[in-house]
Amino acid sequence: MDDEDHNAIYYTETEIDALLAALSTLADADGDTKITVEESADEDIIRFYAFGTAMMVIGKREGVDIFFTADANGEHAMELHVDAAAMGDVKALDIAYITGAIAAGDDEAIVLANIVQFAANGGQVFGVEVLSTDGGADAIYAVKAGAVVGPILQESGVFANPTTGTNDTPGPADVAAMIDGSTGTNTTIFVADNDYILIGAAAPFTEIEFRIETPAANPGIKPTYGYSTAGAHQFTPFSPVDGTNGFRDSGIIAWDAADLTSHGINTDTGTYDIKITRTHAVAGSVSLFYAKTAATVVFYWDKDGNVSVLSVITDTISEKTAAAGVTIDSVLLKDGLVDGIDVAARDHPENHNTRHTDGSDDIQTATTAQKGVVSELATAAEANAGTDSARVVTPSVLPVLFQNTKYSYAADTGSADNYAMAPTPAIGAYAAGQVFYFRAANANTGASTLAVSGLATRPIVKNGTAALSANDIKAGQTVGVIYDATSTNFEMFTQLGNAAAGGGDVASDAIWDAAGDLVVADGADSAVKLPISAPAATFLNVLGLLNGETTPTYQALFDATNPVTQAHSDAAATGSSTKAARRDHKHGMPAGGGGGAATREIWVPPYATITLGRYLDWPMIKLATGITGAFALKVPPDFVSLNSIDIVLMPNASETVQADFFMAISAAGEAGNADTETQANKTKAITIFVITEWEISGYFTGAGDIAANDYLSIGVSSDIDHLQLVGLRFSYENA
Repeated sequence: MDDEDHNAIYYTETEIDALLAALSTLADADGDTKITVEESADEDIIRFYAFGTAMMVIGKREGVDIFFTADANGEHAMELHVDAAAMGDVKALDIAYITGAIAAGDDEAIVLANIVQFAANGGQVFGVEVLSTDGGADAIYAVKAGAVVGPILQESGVFANPTTGTNDTPGPADVAAMIDGSTGTNTTIFVADNDYILIGAAAPFTEIEFRIETPAANPGIKPTYGYSTAGAHQFTPFSPVDGTNGFRDSGIIAWDAADLTSHGINTDTGTYDIKITRTHAVAGSVSLFYAKTAATVVFYWDKDGNVSVLSVITDTISEKTAAAGVTIDSVLLKDGLVDGIDVAARDHPENHNTRHTDGSDDIQTATTAQKGVVSELATAAEANAGTDSARVVTPSVLPVLFQNTKYSYAADTGSADNYAMAPTPAIGAYAAGQVFYFRAANANTGASTLAVSGLATRPIVKNGTAALSANDIKAGQTVGVIYDATSTNFEMFTQLGNAAAGGGDVASDAIWDAAGDLVVADGADSAVKLPISAPAATFLNVLGLLNGETTPTYQALFDATNPVTQAHSDAAATGSSTKAARRDHKHGMPAGGGGGAATREIWVPPYATITLGRYLDWPMIKLATGITGAFALKVPPDFVSLNSIDIVLMPNASETVQADFFMAISAAGEAGNADTETQANKTKAITIFVITEWEISGYFTGAGDIAANDYLSIGVSSDIDHLQLVGLRFSYENA
């Protein structure tokens, strides 16, 4: 309202509240495009709306979030129109990024593009696309990497369903819907702070894909991460790159394998696990369709210019600097073979041109001086065929060719007693020392021959010159022979089909090397040496078998292990040691009974002329005029000396009380009053409800007369009804 007399304007409380509310919002006429400040009390967030949709959020915790959903082709979530105007060092976007004290296990992304392509059916997506018109710039590069910066690091792999997926439980039970790869099922996760999930696989992995049905509200769950180390639910914190933005989006969480320095199997689940924990309260929870994992292979172009890739498709490999004396240092090939690629060091003093001819290459046209040393590589197929005499095989291929033994092995194509084989390549003639192997199709019935590569048949002999006997070769047996050019025979050097393993006599020094050596069988018709084994001093070796062994061995009958110390009341046991005890061995004995003096106690409940009562749930005798409490016991046979006799009380008042005590000691066969003593008017301060011990042995001069197996009676009387007897502790030292 206006106050004309005082030139002032007054507002009611309602008008002031409306004015303050209006100041926190800047809006258009219909209120669907606006800027708001703190929609909730003290949340410190600015929000931008367009056409009723939140487009951008700015806050201390949220940073700057921009939200955009296209409704037409060619739209952009953010556009920067920059005119450098011929000025130098003009940047359209300048990011000043400070890593801070990051350490091993921390991954950070200055620009993170998390691409969700679940709905894609084709097409191409470019994380960064750089286009340029024609012009006069010296060069335009899509990416420039400075010193100490590696241009590219690629992690190659595919996503697969994980082995483990648990929801706020250590396992081993999995939530099937979390790991089934299906959008037909879902799991509600991260319901409250400190809720966690485990995603695991049988082998280590470096990426997790999350497909989310209902994401977390802004600003996300603020997750923390841990990787499993060997043991039960043991996790080490680390910081991967989070493409889900705190589970506000479907996306990828990724890290380098080197970040997880001790990734091990979680014994609760049996897998290599990643633990993700919610730390920030948000409205609602997250509904997850599924998670998948990927184990990746790393390829790179590093800061020093080294490139690691799976394959390169190129027309030419050129020297970096075309000058005299500069050469390609090395070309590392997977199998030593390159088909159709010229790997040349043309500036080397001797031109080592290593390549395949194709009918029009420079090997044919070069002069002798230009050629220097010329080596033509055989292809894998040519090397395997073994028929080309003009090409060379690289050292890396030679072992493979020998291991394949195709040049000396072939199946038998002949008949019984007349064996034939055709190795590749075929041999032109027999030569001394040639070795061949063939797999016999038939058993022999007597003297036999072998023909190789269609050449003349040659006898197969054994033991030098002896003809074969029936079944020396069995059907299906692999037979090895070596050619003797002098006798023109093939001598069989593999085991005869009807001979015991090893065949022939065994030289005496092949088995028995020293006095005491034994021979033991290690299979059918086979034996090995068991050398004598001399024991150390005070030990004895015996020949025997341990459980699971099939061949006897020397075993030490005794060892240096001390016998165990037995505990009181140990139960008898058969034991499991395969060692024997020495006759003079000694077991350690425990302290106390049976092993030295120890303190023992006997507990004796009270009795009286009245019924046992109960106070504060303690059974007891309540003393009063005319009521005497008493205790009786037999002194144990291991009694040596008395420590104490304590009357245990439960007072029902706090005061100093007075009591009379008597004690009688008698041995078996003596009168019950053979040794008695009374002590009167003894006092003790007591506190209500506090268990109290009243040591009385010091009152009796006859306490020192107590001996093993005596019978002992102790009485207590008092006119004060606050003394309530719980029991008696008789403490002594035993033998």
